[in-house]
Amino acid sequence: MLGRISSSTCPIKPSKSSDIVREGLICCYEFSTPGSYSSSAGSTVTDLIGNSNASLQNSPAYTSPVGQTAGYLQFNGTNQYLVTQTNLNSKLSPANTSTIISVFVWVYMSDNGVIVSELGQTTINAGWHDSQIERVAGTVKFSVWQNGTGFASSIPTSTNTWYYIGFTYDGSTLTGYVNGASAGSAAYTRTTPFNGSGLGLYYGLAAIDGTSLGDGTYANCRLGAFHVYNTALSTTQVLSNFNAQRSRYGV
Repeated sequence: MLGRISSSTCPIKPSKSSDIVREGLICCYEFSTPGSYSSSAGSTVTDLIGNSNASLQNSPAYTSPVGQTAGYLQFNGTNQYLVTQTNLNSKLSPANTSTIISVFVWVYMSDNGVIVSELGQTTINAGWHDSQIERVAGTVKFSVWQNGTGFASSIPTSTNTWYYIGFTYDGSTLTGYVNGASAGSAAYTRTTPFNGSGLGLYYGLAAIDGTSLGDGTYANCRLGAFHVYNTALSTTQVLSNFNAQRSRYGV
């Protein structure tokens, strides 16, 4: 039986729109939920799981939710980004060593750019950094380090439209997803920032990244949610998450 976010484990009010898979969820930002962010929260984004809050850099604009319509952060594609603040290594399974991961965002892309970067520290584009989800020349691409320019989504995406985009990695295969459907896969060996390096596991969202998949720039985008799991979600689970929240994004 799938675990679910509930009021006893995470301050998202239990409802159809927020009933995402909870099993293995180690970081969760929901910009439609005041417990995660509101107009009075300043530069701090609260992780609804309680593992890693985030810091907003250079004041991205915030649009509050209205009724059943999503709240979101707007990043300008010039210098604004989000970076997580606490090492997530100990939340992996097994802790500190596992390469298995799933990473997803609700994103509204206005141009090309880096959507999700994996970091070894809280500084972007320095030390350990690699782009994992990126829009390049109009196409979303996926990768885990170290696999060059990754692979392109087999599902086309457009600008100015909400998508639930992300990937799962089961230790040998990277699978990309767009709106709950598989967008391709490839056999990869993932190297992590914490394997023998003394670094941690952090994320940058909408941040510039020189270790890019072909573009590398700050993303001009809206961000509605960010989910990290220490498991490789099944296709059924990914689709369940998409269906649970799609109505708030008008998809």
